[in-house]
Amino acid sequence: TGYENTFVGHRAGSGTSSGNGTGYKNTGVGNVSLEDIREGHHNTAIGDSSAVDIGTGIYNTMIGAAAGVATEYADFNTFVGAMAGWDNNRTNNRTDANRNTYMGYLSGASNREGEDNAGFGAFSGYGRADRTTEGGEGFTYFN
Repeated sequence: TGYENTFVGHRAGSGTSSGNGTGYKNTGVGNVSLEDIREGHHNTAIGDSSAVDIGTGIYNTMIGAAAGVATEYADFNTFVGAMAGWDNNRTNNRTDANRNTYMGYLSGASNREGEDNAGFGAFSGYGRADRTTEGGEGFTYFN
């Protein structure tokens, strides 16, 4: 069972109580925030549905309604704003979508596999889906 976690809200952090959750030092505040946390640690999610699928991710910070909602297996991401980083690592690849920083409404919301990206301002980096198209590795977007 996980330890030193703090969860506030309906089903927040419920993955750690499912019998196989060993995550530790996570903080989730909001309805279903960090709901699927299992082995992940040192994650902070504040806002309704923030970081719902984080699973095994580590050292992620997601603040805002649905910020980082699909981020599973990804590490070292920072998303601030409603739906910022919304689709980050939707492909659930264990080696993609790490070290991204998105700040602003829907900033980086369509990033699925890109790493080391930064977006600042509403809609910044929106429409840049993966590392194989324009905008995937180490880009900075301003809007």
